[in-house]
Amino acid sequence: MTEGVTFVFKPVTPMTEYVMSISATVDNVIYTIPNVKVKEAGTTDAGLEVLSHGHGHGDNGNAGGGAAGK
Repeated sequence: MTEGVTFVFKPVTPMTEYVMSISATVDNVIYTIPNVKVKEAGTTDAGLEVLSHGHGHGDNGNAGGGAAGK
């Protein structure tokens, strides 16, 4: 990173939702729960955003200016 640069990370994780039935057998009896919503997380994107950038301090042409750039 360059000195004076401000970054903001806004993580975004896409989600995929599935609807399914879940079954379990207990003492030879099958129990089923219908319409169960399950969410699967995808790969998280950092969502990088640059808010500001560095500038010089009067010692080079990249120095920041005052009001109206003066």
